[in-house]
Amino acid sequence: MIAPDIALIMNTIKYLSVAVLAMVLSAAFAGCSWHRSPDTGHGPSGRTSLESRSQAVSSRATTSSAESRYYYLAAQKELNAGKPEGAEEFLKLAIAADPTAPELKIELAAIYLRRQQFDAALNLVQQAIEIEPGNLPAWRLKAGLLYRRGKIEQAAIAYEHALSLGPRQQGVYIVLGRLYLDRGRWVDAARIFSKMTKVFPRDYTGYYYLGRALEAIGDMDGAEENYHKTLELSPTLQEPRWHLIAIYQRRGRFRKAAEMCRRILSQDPTNYRASMTLAIILRRLGRTEEGLQILSELGRSAEHNPELLQPLVKQYIDTGKYQQAVWLLKGMLLGDPESSALHYVLAVTYDEMEEPLAALEHFRKVREDSDFYDNTVVQIASLYQQLNRIDQGIAYLETVIASRKPKGDYYLYLAGFYEQKKMYRKALEKIEEGLKLDGSNPRLYFRLGVVYDKLGRRRESIAAMRKVLELKPEDARALNYLGYTFADMGTNLAEAERLIRKALKIRPDDGYITDSLAWVYYKQGRYNAALEWMRKAVKLVPDDPVIMEHLGDVLLKLNQKEKALDAYLRSRRLRKDKRPRTLEDKIRRLQENRRREPIENGD
Repeated sequence: MIAPDIALIMNTIKYLSVAVLAMVLSAAFAGCSWHRSPDTGHGPSGRTSLESRSQAVSSRATTSSAESRYYYLAAQKELNAGKPEGAEEFLKLAIAADPTAPELKIELAAIYLRRQQFDAALNLVQQAIEIEPGNLPAWRLKAGLLYRRGKIEQAAIAYEHALSLGPRQQGVYIVLGRLYLDRGRWVDAARIFSKMTKVFPRDYTGYYYLGRALEAIGDMDGAEENYHKTLELSPTLQEPRWHLIAIYQRRGRFRKAAEMCRRILSQDPTNYRASMTLAIILRRLGRTEEGLQILSELGRSAEHNPELLQPLVKQYIDTGKYQQAVWLLKGMLLGDPESSALHYVLAVTYDEMEEPLAALEHFRKVREDSDFYDNTVVQIASLYQQLNRIDQGIAYLETVIASRKPKGDYYLYLAGFYEQKKMYRKALEKIEEGLKLDGSNPRLYFRLGVVYDKLGRRRESIAAMRKVLELKPEDARALNYLGYTFADMGTNLAEAERLIRKALKIRPDDGYITDSLAWVYYKQGRYNAALEWMRKAVKLVPDDPVIMEHLGDVLLKLNQKEKALDAYLRSRRLRKDKRPRTLEDKIRRLQENRRREPIENGD
């Protein structure tokens, strides 16, 4: 969805501020109609001074109009002094003196809009429309307010009505047409922008957006025609050229696409996106060596020009076009085989492709003096963990720490490796070393709390988790960990519920946090609530053995023994080799009970 068109709304306010002043001062309130400046969609065509307007209407003003005019002028004075609250009060008095003046209501609505009091503004604008159904500024303002309130369909209807009242409104065409584009209403968008091109035939904007609408519909001929018309009116624009390149490639017209890339490069030789796209098109044309030559030239400047890699990341990696990204990066490496920047981005690409060995190979080629090196260390450690090469990961990190000034996160991963080997005291030692370097790292304190817990030092674990929340109050993992710890201990259950509910607000679809809340209810004896939340947890994480066992515990408390036994058996199947004695005892007791007497279901 596009952002609300603030420029259009504020332009309307600016117009109203002057236009309403002209209306107020150029008509008598007693039975005389308001004088309106012609609306072109861009504000009044001319402005006269406040004094001349006042003199022009003073001879025709009645006592009634004079009272309202007095309050209006006082409101304007307050606004000019930067006192909108005072202006609001005077405008209310002006409206009370003449409640049939729609422009005064619109002016007050504009003040509410500036304060983002959208409902109050909308109410006043609606009153103005009821008084004068054909008031164009009111309809424009209403449409913008409805948009801000998220009432998109109603906003579209209001914009359509505004255009029916006055077709020469460039801004309204653009806002309404883009609204339709962003909502996938391509035909409506094409209709609006087609009208705009007829009303404003020398404005390239209408042709550009009409091209986009027709392209979305599938009318490629019409889209091409309008993109070319856009470029005829504004030859330096690049976006229409990119749309044409995409159309040419879809239609197999690669020579035309290459020609368009070259036109972009003739205007902007440093347009790296155009260079990369041209290289890929040349490859499609069988001119691979020519494409690689372009990439090689780019590669020579990649190390010291990070902007060069931004279009590659945005256009290829972020959109999942990994094979093309790999070809581009390898081509650029021909120009600088030692480029740390290129090796790093290529490694990240392979990591996204779930090719950890290839990623590891290129991460290893990032030099220590590179800006990417610190991130590279963490990435390599993560890959060793992913590949379950624990000893290699330990050796690598110990070497890095010994050879250069380490970072706190190096110790975080090193401790993680020791934790995987169940060497908890060694893990604790490394975390403490990391905290000496980086004493405000919440990730280190979180890991500290976990390791303390595994060592059976729960009091220290709780203190570490509280430290995480002191440093990072919105850390959902720490909120959940601390809350679940209290629930598991059966203490501080009110605080546990508060902590876990806060975590759920941050991560509402997290099955483990959902299970924690259910467990708090279980410990509080609120078994029906526990069952409701436990079922949500199972739905979110259906293959977790602990959550499944918790479900069994809750069902058993509700005397649903058959279902409880089924949950325990499913938990056992999920655990595979690791079957804790407590779970086996629960299963054995229910099975023995079944043999002695039929299991009752407490449904």
